[in-house]
Amino acid sequence: MIGEDGEGYDLRWGLTRIDVGCVALVRIPRSVATPTYTKPMRDGREMERFDIKNRKPMSESLEQRLLKELGRTAIEIDGVIIADQVEERNCGVITDALREALPRAFSSAIVAADSRVRIGEFTAPCEAESKRGDRGDRDRRRVRRGSRVGAANGKSAFVHESAVRA
Repeated sequence: MIGEDGEGYDLRWGLTRIDVGCVALVRIPRSVATPTYTKPMRDGREMERFDIKNRKPMSESLEQRLLKELGRTAIEIDGVIIADQVEERNCGVITDALREALPRAFSSAIVAADSRVRIGEFTAPCEAESKRGDRGDRDRRRVRRGSRVGAANGKSAFVHESAVRA
């Protein structure tokens, strides 16, 4: 899903520049933003990040377009990387219906998912990446959740904690 906005233009340009096919990208109306995770830089240092995201759930018609495109292109895909970073349910690209369709669509593909808050809801092998640098009980819960995802699918699930810079 890619918007008809500056972020969508930059994403298409960047993908094309590294020879990634963009034929399957579903273009969305101007009223829907291309979800973007932004970390501005000043004097070579990262500033606080800000997100550009939609505040309303995805429309059913747009969700159906995405599901149709997923079904049409899935047989040509060897692997997929899923970035589910919008915390508000169904306001990003990965809606409940899309998440449920992924295992059927990509049953023979390599799947890596990065989800800010719903990694346990994916039913495909996933890599869970901790975005907040949490420690203790919360990380132990993530590891248990990753184990359940793997056990449910009879495949490995990887739980990865990224380094957080102070």
